[in-house]
Amino acid sequence: MRFKSTGILAILLVAIASYYFLVESKKQQAEKLEIRMSGRILPYDGDGIDRWVLINPDGERIEMERTYTGWRIVSPVAAEGASSTIEAVLMQLLPGLKLDAFADVENFADYGLEAPYATVIFHGRELPDTMFVGDKTPTSPSCYIRLGSSDTVLVSREMTHNVVNKTLYHLRDKNFLHIGSESIDSLRIESPGRIAAFSKRGGSWRVGDPPVRADDELIEKYLKTLTLAIIRGFPGEDLSEIGRYGLERPARKIFLSGGGRRFDIAFGDLFDDQVYVVRSGLDKVLLLEQEVLEPFDWTMRDIASRRISFFEYDEVAKITVEDPDTTISIEREPDGWRLGREPARQAKVQT
Repeated sequence: MRFKSTGILAILLVAIASYYFLVESKKQQAEKLEIRMSGRILPYDGDGIDRWVLINPDGERIEMERTYTGWRIVSPVAAEGASSTIEAVLMQLLPGLKLDAFADVENFADYGLEAPYATVIFHGRELPDTMFVGDKTPTSPSCYIRLGSSDTVLVSREMTHNVVNKTLYHLRDKNFLHIGSESIDSLRIESPGRIAAFSKRGGSWRVGDPPVRADDELIEKYLKTLTLAIIRGFPGEDLSEIGRYGLERPARKIFLSGGGRRFDIAFGDLFDDQVYVVRSGLDKVLLLEQEVLEPFDWTMRDIASRRISFFEYDEVAKITVEDPDTTISIEREPDGWRLGREPARQAKVQT
């Protein structure tokens, strides 16, 4: 009987423990989730957004749409978006941190929400949500927010106020070329009265016909400058008025190819320390820093390699020195350099 009572007690303990873990534990988790959600401005983060609109403090309305590869601007122009920047802005806005709330507000002008500082409209799986961003609070690093037609004013972090001042330029892709300099194997430079054609073979650049070795460092440095160039402005969103930028009959052109891709680039007039540019595959007039014009100042003295020999030290197996009366051969052996059967002075050979 005693054994039987002990068994019943054990079963009861297991049942109680099971109840706690299955019921009470879930209840506690639900309470924690409710507390966490109550501190959010909206119940989702940026991953739940397919499309969103920012009306910034200047009244500029920018609409962005998620694609398979990132984000794209769909209005006021069609352009690739700066996906990392857009994601960073969404991360600051969503789900948002609710610091305080004022219910039954009658005068939204007191909070800068009658004519909001900025407006954000989120489109996702649910109905669109509109977030109005008002003034910064006077006593703490925070700002006022209103959701849709709600009569409640929320208080959130000042960062929310700061990130909504982004312009179209901030949110669009500003990379001039989407190709690495190491992928380029052909470079052609054209200017009035001059053409210089470079090709890359065996990791080294050559110029001219017949080809001669070119200055690899000079060319590689420029290609990095060009492929990493950042677009400083978009003065023309189409090519309808390229004449006003000196691009109707451009005198300076560069042609790049590599990895099965080709880019034709034309350079127009100067604007301060920048230059107007158009390139194939992007029907817009762009502004780049003037440093991209460097090759048009190259001379043959700049282009030609100044190296006497193109061997690397570790590749040399034998050195022969000849004069009218003598021939000397120095050969590399596993244990060092040898002059005939005698060891050669290593320092002298290396020099």
